[in-house]
Amino acid sequence: MNEQVEEKCLTWPEKLVKARHTWKDDNGRRMVHYELPGGREELMEEYDISSLSLIARKYRWQSRIGAWSPWQFEIGEASSTTTVTSDMRENIANPVCVRRDDTEFFVWRIRNLPYPRSNYDVKVDAQKRKIIVRTVNHKFYKELPMPDMDRMQLDVAQDGLGVTHANNTLVIKYRKPKYIVELERLLRMEVQGLPDKEAKQEKEMMESVTKMMENVMKRPANPSQAIMR
Repeated sequence: MNEQVEEKCLTWPEKLVKARHTWKDDNGRRMVHYELPGGREELMEEYDISSLSLIARKYRWQSRIGAWSPWQFEIGEASSTTTVTSDMRENIANPVCVRRDDTEFFVWRIRNLPYPRSNYDVKVDAQKRKIIVRTVNHKFYKELPMPDMDRMQLDVAQDGLGVTHANNTLVIKYRKPKYIVELERLLRMEVQGLPDKEAKQEKEMMESVTKMMENVMKRPANPSQAIMR
């Protein structure tokens, strides 16, 4: 019981530090697996080894009865394994939303949206803690969660949002707070430091991440920047 209470009190950086980390390399990509404290949450991240850009991140959790949820992609997308037959054709005109971040912004790209920029209403819903995307002509509606902000217990605001539209693609950007930028920088440093030899074998991640994350673990000095549990 005490371990469960301690687990709930951990900040997200603390969970990453205390997690069991394993990794492996495959086809120019470095995949890092986090088994979070308590053993009921798992996180997988996939990096491009040459650029250290984050290609994919997925998360799953275990219910109280022991069943694992499907992997939920937060960044990137699952590879399609559907076989298309003559009796079944995928509608390639349907909108497709994929999140692929850069170092300063969370970035979502929604393809196959032909309407002009003036037809999109994109706002941050502070209560839902999501970005709401809708069209004036009521043809499209989507909610974009921001799990990174939830985990770090940071407020969301409209002034962090930017929207552009070109080539039938709506691009939505939300500026990352400095706490998340710093955390991701330290994680990239740790991923880069993993040795390349014996790449096919899983290895424990280096313990130095504990020290590197000390500053990130500190709560925001301004109470308005943090969300109370």
